[in-house]
Amino acid sequence: DDRKEQLMASRIKPTQSILDFIARASTKPKLLVSGSAIGWYGTQGDKPLTENSDYESDFAHTLCDEWEQLALKATHHDVPVAIVRTGVVIHPEGGMVAKLLLPFKFGVGGQLGNGQQIMSWISREDWVSAVIFIIEQQLKLTNDSDVNHIESLAQDNAPLSDSTIKTASGTVNDTHTVVYNLTAPNPVTNHTFTKALGSWLHRPTFFTLPEFLLKLMFGEMSTLLIDGQKVLPQALLDAGYSFKHSTLQQALENQK
Repeated sequence: DDRKEQLMASRIKPTQSILDFIARASTKPKLLVSGSAIGWYGTQGDKPLTENSDYESDFAHTLCDEWEQLALKATHHDVPVAIVRTGVVIHPEGGMVAKLLLPFKFGVGGQLGNGQQIMSWISREDWVSAVIFIIEQQLKLTNDSDVNHIESLAQDNAPLSDSTIKTASGTVNDTHTVVYNLTAPNPVTNHTFTKALGSWLHRPTFFTLPEFLLKLMFGEMSTLLIDGQKVLPQALLDAGYSFKHSTLQQALENQK
């Protein structure tokens, strides 16, 4: 419970501070990019999930949804909001890969549970490039300053469609809001990820961390490791973004 409170506060308090700044600023920002995560969709196994998909309620969803709901209040000040739901970011300098490097280098790396859970990932390079792409696209629309033009684009461009924004309280009907899944178009199973990482490091991957042990070690948080999500970047693809690393092998090999 304490950890959940810390996680919630670390998202809500900074976002509220930004909203307070927006409210008192005489010159409003042209765009608020608000972080979120694919955890918004909850645990849904291998069901393909896009920005138009519904959610399954769990703590990850609640955390992300309250975070997003707060960020959306920037639209009350006529500031457009772009919500980015991030998957597992792939780069050896941080995140999940950095934590796995040592055990894998010692040859004790392996899959988690049965290894069939889906992992939705994105390379760090694509994450940065995609955010720049989103900002540039939104600023172009803002500079057009024609709401009718924005709405006409929305019909051809999924990120701006009203149905894109789904929250626990319903669909937000707001042309000032966009949501993007920041994931690569080819999610993989944990087994495939394990083999790919072992191959990249030239190390064996014989070990398996059983599901019961993961639950014993991490408690409720183990769902993030055991239960997969197949989240697809439909909005980015529809908007014309071209991935630098569309496969996991490309993302890993690029680091050599």
